[in-house]
Amino acid sequence: MGIYTLRVATHNDIDQVAGIHKQQFSTHFLGKYSIDLLKQYYASFLGESIFFVGEKSSQIDGFVLGGESNKLQQAKNRFIKHNKYRCIMETLLMPEIYCQALSRIYSIISEVSGNYLNRSSDCSPNCAVGKRIRLLSIAVCQEAQGSGLATQLVQLFEQRIKLDNAAHGYGLSVKIDNQRAIGFYKKIGFTLEGRKGKSIYFTKNIE
Repeated sequence: MGIYTLRVATHNDIDQVAGIHKQQFSTHFLGKYSIDLLKQYYASFLGESIFFVGEKSSQIDGFVLGGESNKLQQAKNRFIKHNKYRCIMETLLMPEIYCQALSRIYSIISEVSGNYLNRSSDCSPNCAVGKRIRLLSIAVCQEAQGSGLATQLVQLFEQRIKLDNAAHGYGLSVKIDNQRAIGFYKKIGFTLEGRKGKSIYFTKNIE
């Protein structure tokens, strides 16, 4: 398995991070876009989020990304602002994601209008979606799965949360059909908070 070096992500890592995302989330909404667009997406988070990579022999095998919800949203807004036309063009070239794109737009509009949490679901107002600290994305390449790297990345993420934010917990969401991820989160101490649409929300308290 070898020993991984865990460190803060830099711009030089973005190519490999985007490649891991494309490999592990190819059926998800964002994963359907090009590697170049994914590179722009992850580059938007550098410097203002908690963003670590796991490296061995100069190869990035996994990453974790999260932080304060408002800063994550600001990074997403920057990405959309600087890449909106490219996003539109790639969406037009992929009819299979039209419905997903429209669903995302509707969710954003609903959330901004304050109606998001009032939609039919069993997710309470205190659900992970409302947590100040969120884990946005974590992925490990196929070759490194089972190595313990994902657990190490989460542990480092939690250490940084406590150091920077004095937070006692954080939240995340995962697609309901991603049973591997759901099993992983339960194994490392996450508590099921609720369900909204096709997503499940988890929270974890940390000392």
